[in-house]
Amino acid sequence: MSENLKYPFELINSFFISLSFSRDKEVPQPIELPTQAEISFAEREFPIVQIGLRIKSEEGKAISFDVHLVGLFEYKGDKKEFDDKLRELERDFALERGIALLWSNIGQLVKVTTAQMGISPLNLRMPLDFGSKEELMKRLKDPTGDVQKESPA
Repeated sequence: MSENLKYPFELINSFFISLSFSRDKEVPQPIELPTQAEISFAEREFPIVQIGLRIKSEEGKAISFDVHLVGLFEYKGDKKEFDDKLRELERDFALERGIALLWSNIGQLVKVTTAQMGISPLNLRMPLDFGSKEELMKRLKDPTGDVQKESPA
């Protein structure tokens, strides 16, 4: 990859940390299912960055699920050492692209699994944004501060 790309990162591994689904005997159709998303970010040994995404449904509904996926992304640019500029690029990538890539993977899994459960496949819509960039950057700088955002049904 070249430095000409805005985000020279490549998904090299993704794995599910937890995965659970349940349903009531009777599920109303169509079903509205509000969800909550939690985002985590960790800088690993250069050139790897780790992004976590956990999406869970509201409890007490006819369907419930909790899915946690972690993605490892490798920096493929020309820089050979980690610096503040690269740290900012990692965080911009996490917010603008990384979350969307992981959301897509979870969305596909939820759609297929709910269809296999004998109900209409759930289509998880990603929120248009997860808040202001400044707010997210502040939370991503705090390793204990997961970002949480409600998603429409």
